[in-house]
Amino acid sequence: MRILFLLTILLASGGCTHKFDSADLVVHNAKIYTIDPAFSTFQAMAVKGGKIVALGPDRKILNKYNYTEEYDARGRAVFPGFMDAHCHFYEYGLSLLQINLTGTKSFDEVLAKIGDYYNHFPTKWITGRGWNQNGDPENVFPDRRKLDALFPDIPVLLCHADGRVALANGEALKRAGIISGGAVPGGEIEVKDGRLTGILIHHAIDSVMRVIPPPTRAEQMRALLYAQRNCFSVGLTTVNDAGLEKEVVELMGRMHQSGSLKMRIYAMLAARSENLEYFLQTGPVKTDRLNVRSFQFYTHGVSNSREAVFRDFHPGYSGPPLSDTSCFQKYAPLLYEKGFQMHAHCTGDSANRYLLQLYKEVLKEDKNARWRMEHAQTTPLADLHHFKDLGIVFSIHSGCGMYASRKHDQANPDHIRNAFASNGLKTGNGWLPLGSDFPAGDIDPIQTFHAVISGKAGREGAHVGEFPESSGLTRKDAIRGLTFWVAKSNFEELEKGSLEMGKRADFVVLDTDLMTAPKKDIPGAKVLATFIDGEKVFEY
Repeated sequence: MRILFLLTILLASGGCTHKFDSADLVVHNAKIYTIDPAFSTFQAMAVKGGKIVALGPDRKILNKYNYTEEYDARGRAVFPGFMDAHCHFYEYGLSLLQINLTGTKSFDEVLAKIGDYYNHFPTKWITGRGWNQNGDPENVFPDRRKLDALFPDIPVLLCHADGRVALANGEALKRAGIISGGAVPGGEIEVKDGRLTGILIHHAIDSVMRVIPPPTRAEQMRALLYAQRNCFSVGLTTVNDAGLEKEVVELMGRMHQSGSLKMRIYAMLAARSENLEYFLQTGPVKTDRLNVRSFQFYTHGVSNSREAVFRDFHPGYSGPPLSDTSCFQKYAPLLYEKGFQMHAHCTGDSANRYLLQLYKEVLKEDKNARWRMEHAQTTPLADLHHFKDLGIVFSIHSGCGMYASRKHDQANPDHIRNAFASNGLKTGNGWLPLGSDFPAGDIDPIQTFHAVISGKAGREGAHVGEFPESSGLTRKDAIRGLTFWVAKSNFEELEKGSLEMGKRADFVVLDTDLMTAPKKDIPGAKVLATFIDGEKVFEY
C-alpha cells in the first residue's frame, strides 16, 4: 500500500514542473540576437541582479525560473542595447534647452523660428543650435546682416549642427569684445569685404561663449535627463560622450549614485590642462555606469565645418589648426603611462598620417591600448594596414558626415568613393565601432545602421554619394558596430555588448527585425522597449 501511495504521489506531481531557480525578469516569446561569436538566437532569457543568468527555448526558461516580472516580446526582435561610439550627450541635452534649429532648410526659416521663439519666450540672450548650410542650395554659411536687423540690441549666438561653427550677431560680437577678424588659436573669425560676417569657427566661438551666462546646476541636470529620455527612446544604453569637463563628469557620477541618471557613459574628457592635470594624478575611474578613461584631442575638425586638413582628399583645401602639435607630443606618453586611451579628431588625410606616426612612436608594440582616431573615414586606403599593425581603433560617424563629403565639389573623386566605404575601413583593424556624433547627426542608431549597410543617410534614404552597397557593412557587422565593437573600444566587452550569460542585461525590443526586414523599411523601425540591467527604462 505504501508503494502504491508513493507512486500515486509521483504520478500526481508528474504533470507539474518544479521551479528551483529565481529570476527578477524573464523575457520570452522573442527572437533574441545575442551577438555572440556564433550570432546565436534564442527565444527567452532570464535576468537576475541586472545580469543574464540563462538563455534558451521558452519552455526551458519559463519552467525553470520563478520570476518577479516577465516581458512577452510577442515574437519581436531583441538586440543588445545600442551604443554610440562617439557623440556629445551632454551638449545634446543643453541644446534641448535652446532653440532647436535642426531640420531648417534655409536661413530665412532659421530667422522665422528664432523670431517666433523670442515672441513667446523673451530672454536676455538668444541661443540656438542645429542650423546646417547643407540645406542651402548654394551651401554657403549665413551672414549676420538679417540677424542684426531683427535683433539689434539682443545678443544672439546660433551654433551649427556640429557645434564647431557658430553665427553671432553684432551685439554678441560687441559683448565678446570681437572687433577684428582672422585666424585665432584653434579657430577663425570670418571677415569678408572688410567686415565681420558673424561666422566663428571652432575656438573662436569660445570668446562669445564666455560672456553667456553659464547653465545653472539645475539646468545641467535637466539637460542630462532630457538627453537620457530621448536616447532611451531610440534604444541607446551606452553613450561615448566626447569633450567633457571634469565638473560635468562629477555631476554625472553624483546623478548615477542618486539613481536619476541611468544611462551608461564612457567619458571622453576634453584635453584641457585642468582635466589632464587632475586625472593624470587620479588615474581612470570606473563604476558600473561611468567609465572615465579617455581624452579627446583635436588635430583638425570636420569637413562639414570646413576645418579638416587634407592633402589628397581636398587638394589645397584645409582649415585652421586646432591644436599645437607640441600638446600631442607632451601628453601622449603620459596618457599611455597612466592607462588612458587617447582619441583624436582627424578627418583630413594629412591629420590621419600625423596621428598614425605619433601613435606608432608612443605605443610601439602594444596593440591593446585601443587608441582611437575619430572621423577617420577619409583615411587613404593605402594607410589602412597601419591600424591593424598598431591596434588603432577606427571610429567613423556615417550618418552625419556622408552628406558633407558629397557636397564638396573639389573633393578627389577616388577618395569620395572610398570615404565611408565601411567594409573597406573595417579591414584596417577587423572591427569598426559606429557612432553618430549627435547632435551633429541623428541620435537614432537605427539610422546609422541603415547608412552603413546601404550607403544612404537620412530617414528618407536619399543618396549621399557614390557608395555602392558592396562597400557597406553586412547587417551582422553593422549590429556589432552598434553594440559589441563599441563595448570593445571601451574595454568593456566582457561585461556588455552582447547578450550572453554573466553579462549585463542591457537590451532593446524593436518592431522591425533589422536582420531580415527590407532595407527600405529600416529607417522607419521603432524601439518598443529599452532595458538597462533588466530594468525597463523606456516603453513605446
